Amino acid sequence: MRPMSARWRLLDTGTRDAAENMCLDKAVLEARSRDLVPDTLRFLQFSPPAVLVGYHQAVDLEVRT
Repeated sequence: MRPMSARWRLLDTGTRDAAENMCLDKAVLEARSRDLVPDTLRFLQFSPPAVLVGYHQAVDLEVRT
């Protein structure tokens, strides 16, 4: 495991749809894994509202309908 960097980057990417937010997450993760960017804290918002369910999560346990 790589130690945390001393410097962090703050990103406020504003309001985007779910697809854009997921693409940005992937881009940040890939850039970080190659040491191209420092550790990053990202603030984001979804419009329209979205639900993200991870691979190891059960939709019926995580999402209220």
